Amino acid sequence: MSTPSSKCSNFLPFLFSYLNVFLIAPRYDFTNERFHETILTKIQGCCLIFTSLILTAAAIITESVENFFGMLIPSEKILYILTSTTLLALTLTTITKSAFLDVKNWKTLLTNYQYIDKKVATRESHLYYKFVLKQIMFLVAVIYLSYGWSLSLNMPPVKVLLITPFVELYYEYLLITLLTTFVDKIRNGYSHLNASLIKWSHDPKFINEMRSLSQDYRRLGHTIDVFNDLFGYQMILIIFHCGAHAVSSLNFTLNSGRADLTDPFFFNTVCPNFCLFCFAFVNISTVVMSMSATVKESQKFLDLAYTIQDKFKLESREIEAIIKLTNYSQRFYREFSAGGFFKFSKTIIFSIIGQGATYFIITAQFNGSQFSKNCTHKSHNK
Repeated sequence: MSTPSSKCSNFLPFLFSYLNVFLIAPRYDFTNERFHETILTKIQGCCLIFTSLILTAAAIITESVENFFGMLIPSEKILYILTSTTLLALTLTTITKSAFLDVKNWKTLLTNYQYIDKKVATRESHLYYKFVLKQIMFLVAVIYLSYGWSLSLNMPPVKVLLITPFVELYYEYLLITLLTTFVDKIRNGYSHLNASLIKWSHDPKFINEMRSLSQDYRRLGHTIDVFNDLFGYQMILIIFHCGAHAVSSLNFTLNSGRADLTDPFFFNTVCPNFCLFCFAFVNISTVVMSMSATVKESQKFLDLAYTIQDKFKLESREIEAIIKLTNYSQRFYREFSAGGFFKFSKTIIFSIIGQGATYFIITAQFNGSQFSKNCTHKSHNK
């Protein structure tokens, strides 16, 4: 990598200052590279966990919600419980990790992020606009959906917003934004490292840069290890929720579609609910695709190292140096994984799509058979 620049980007500090309100990320001083008020952070964490549990309990005992829940078919009840429970677990896990656990991992991740950020000069002004635009899109969908549910449940939209898992869904969205920011920075680090390897391979001082390149590759691999330790279990919950949300949204849409499509209920609840799923699916697809691209850049560094070996004569100092670089770097080749259970790749996206398509086919066949039985029954009655 090149010499560190004197100015560090400001998007992550800006994002952290916003995430600190929800304790998705700990309070961190980027200037002095230290954490702020750990006792106050723990108190805030306890308050947020208690509030989340209170809102969940309030949703369970609310009479109008109980009545509406009783009207749902069994599949809708199961899917609603699965998605709500997963979101609650994700929220509590995120708050706990930020307030009480993983201080060392947070410190290492942020230190490595700043190291990469100082060496890789990237324009991040567009990130502010993307963040604000996505906030507006998400909030508009949630507010509209809250309004639709308020008509169905006969209660104020604000109360609907509090007793439904929209708050937890917002936690998930903000966490995905944070994950994408970290992964994109790691990918930029690998891309810059690959460019540096190509550049220095044509320079007489190539041997002198071998140590620096190998150390930077090791640091990037270590950053992925810390990322996996810090967010692995949250990623499992996010992937599970995305799959459950896909089936739930499709199930709700198909069941509601059998009713009158001109009914305001369809446009006030089904359409925003489906749009909200599409928004969540695009976000999780973005972070998974970014992970896949990062691993590809990491592998590209090793491929370049092997390719460069052909440029030098055997038993020369250069070939010895590049072989050492290759062997050393191979030990720090890393991939993103979910708590060590599985690795992230593009296949996850297609798995979610396939899951939804399979459910759609089964449901369509079931509804078709039910429709045929009803028609046959009516013809016999005549």
